[in-house]
Amino acid sequence: MPSLSSGMTDRPLKDILEWIERHELALPELQRPSVWDNGKIPDLLESIYNDFPFGIFLIWTPKPNERINCRPFKFETENGSKGYDTKRRATHYLIDGQQRLTAFFRTLRFKPALEPGLNIAFNLETEAFSLIDGRVKTALKHSEKSHWYKLVDLLRLDTPGKASLIEINSQLGKKHMEKVLEKLSRLRTDSINISFYNIQEKSYAEVCTIFERINLGERVTRSQIYLGKLSTKYQGVVSQVEQYLERMRVKHGCTFDLDVFLASLSVVATDYDGQKFEKYYLDDDEVGASDVKRDIRRTQGVMEKALSFVESHLYIDTMKYIRSERTLTCLSYLYHTAPRYMAKAINRRRIAYWTALALLTEYHADNTRFVQDLAIIRDSEGIQIAQSLLKKMKSYAGLVNPVKWKLSLLSDLEAPITRSNILFCFLYAMIRWNAAKSFFCKKPICAAKVANADDLDDVEVAEDDGATIHEHHVYPVSRLKQEAEEPDFDWITREWIYDLANFTFLMARDNQKLKDPEIDYLHRLPREMRRRHLISPRRYKRGDYEKFLRERRKLIRDGLTDFLAELKRRARLR
Repeated sequence: MPSLSSGMTDRPLKDILEWIERHELALPELQRPSVWDNGKIPDLLESIYNDFPFGIFLIWTPKPNERINCRPFKFETENGSKGYDTKRRATHYLIDGQQRLTAFFRTLRFKPALEPGLNIAFNLETEAFSLIDGRVKTALKHSEKSHWYKLVDLLRLDTPGKASLIEINSQLGKKHMEKVLEKLSRLRTDSINISFYNIQEKSYAEVCTIFERINLGERVTRSQIYLGKLSTKYQGVVSQVEQYLERMRVKHGCTFDLDVFLASLSVVATDYDGQKFEKYYLDDDEVGASDVKRDIRRTQGVMEKALSFVESHLYIDTMKYIRSERTLTCLSYLYHTAPRYMAKAINRRRIAYWTALALLTEYHADNTRFVQDLAIIRDSEGIQIAQSLLKKMKSYAGLVNPVKWKLSLLSDLEAPITRSNILFCFLYAMIRWNAAKSFFCKKPICAAKVANADDLDDVEVAEDDGATIHEHHVYPVSRLKQEAEEPDFDWITREWIYDLANFTFLMARDNQKLKDPEIDYLHRLPREMRRRHLISPRRYKRGDYEKFLRERRKLIRDGLTDFLAELKRRARLR
């Protein structure tokens, strides 16, 4: 790779992609992972096709003796490769432009006999770019009529191939086709000109500051910037934290993210919330690599104790259903600052009752309450912490009313209750509290592994590995959609089909085995099994969905009332 002068430089995209392949251009570990969804890529290609500007790139050339840990581009690992060397030394590092460069590589970098990493389709008539979904895939089978082609096939055309394409699509007119093919030539990697600014011999800390400032208006989270700053103190922190998050997400789902981890790290490292983490830690020159390593190790330890606590006392064994990272942060901080207090069973039972109320009322959605609770834990000196937290909670007039309001949601059918409601978390807790088992394999309901699903579409398609838990529609979705087409049941909307009361939890194998049976499959299940899943022993038939929802909601409400009463009884609070 040739040496690059400081300031603005232009190079064809072909050269830059070759730099990456030769490991001469890399990503510094302060970079976040590629976050573009594929839907943005057609827009980027369309900009180049129409000769629109698409921004400059920022490259950093460090001092010759400065060693920087790298992270792979998405396309370097998306085929499952685990062999990326994070300590590999590069000549230059990409600071800004990762998303665009990743999109270019995945769509425009291809070998003569190989497909690109991501195929894009192009319509010769409308000049539209598109991902290849089901509709476009069908259209590609009839290109002579639909005029949809794979972009890679169009870019590979030689002169005779272009002449043949013009003839096949003669109805579009020769002038139109020649114009389209001329514009498509702009998408060749030797035709796309990349403008980039090269920063020379700045320190890693200075580059981190530059990275933060150029991303202030972008969709980069504060946690990602904090992690980048931590990497200036401890190179290797990014890969260490990301490997930890990847391991934890197997059981706790995608909600166990960087925000969750850094929220706990901030209080463990500084005794304060994240708002003061930057001042008292990130910008403190006396904090070094050994301090960061120690605090990460401590944070991982107390977080795992907090999660184990929630599983043991509230029966919630996956963070997939816990909607408050702040409540989890409080528990982590408790284990960090008051381990002797948490070692006593009675104290854990009292904290469990407080945790249940905090989760149910979404108490820590208010940041002021969160900061106040951290202060109570910090200043309590390990004495009557639960009582102090509960006293503060009760000082807010709204404590009792939100509990009653949550229960009241289950008392009628005024509105659907979505899976994003905290009641869904407590439904899972109660089913596990009841020691419910999966319908056929008879395994206890537990989340050794979770399948991540969209909050609206319950897309549970993970392979049956004997460990994954699924959210199961008690009343089958396809049957309800059929009923919804009848005039008497037009109230059965999508929201009611996905109502809280229509869910229980099964192991993946059983959920896939059931598919979409008639609702009378329920009566073939043992009465005791249905009781533990909070399902009525009544025999339901087609047309009974409203009755089913009403009765299931009552059972959930009564179960939640008993669950909270049992937690309070165990806490032995006056």
